Amino acid sequence: MNLKDIEALRSRDGDEPGPSSLDLDRLAAGGGDAGLRAEVEADPALRNELARRQQGLDGLPGVDAAALKARVLAAAAPPPARRWPAWLRAPWAWSAIAVGAAAAAAVVIAVRPPVSAPTVRAKGALKLMVFRQVGDDEAVEAISGDAFHAGDRLKFKVSLPEAGRVRVAGVDAEGTLYTAWPLPEHAGADEVLPAGDAVFLPGAVALDDAPGPEQLFLVHCPPDVEPACASAGPGAPPRCPAGCATTPFTLNKAP
Repeated sequence: MNLKDIEALRSRDGDEPGPSSLDLDRLAAGGGDAGLRAEVEADPALRNELARRQQGLDGLPGVDAAALKARVLAAAAPPPARRWPAWLRAPWAWSAIAVGAAAAAAVVIAVRPPVSAPTVRAKGALKLMVFRQVGDDEAVEAISGDAFHAGDRLKFKVSLPEAGRVRVAGVDAEGTLYTAWPLPEHAGADEVLPAGDAVFLPGAVALDDAPGPEQLFLVHCPPDVEPACASAGPGAPPRCPAGCATTPFTLNKAP
């Protein structure tokens, strides 16, 4: 309905006021006095508009028409001086409200996160923190996904929920698995570390010059389980013995 039609409803002859849009809504919901209804029934345009509105209330999909009519009547109960806002008196208002409610429901369904399959993890928080060494005694924490370069020296800090055997395994862009910690000079050292938060692992590892994305994985196994893992391909967590847990960190190695 255009502006001219709306104005015609508000004043049938352009000079004297006629039934308002709210009056028609009240009649469509079964309210209004007999005189007003007779006036509307006597005018073909108003009679057709009333019939359209009555069909609109009953034709809204998924809406209890009786409950909606009751709400309209309740809203019309306050003293006559009270008026609905202009936008709510517009004929398109009820349809817009119904469409908005349906859209909101669709958004809730769309953003609901999918349920993930459970994974085997140790109790508590298992975390791998990577630091880029910038001096003999200084290191700056990096963020997973940061860019790195050949020759960068990395130090590792770990948080372990419980004591266990620890290894930092790397998977390069081609899917090759390598050990980033313990370093060769730590061969033979006890790999069982106690539980604790933010504990530095000794030593630093230097990155090679092979470009591309790589993944580092902190592997945490029970004290009696050797953290011997196998590659599952580029970007995938390694396959480790039962009871072991892993947590990832991404390196983007520039040429």
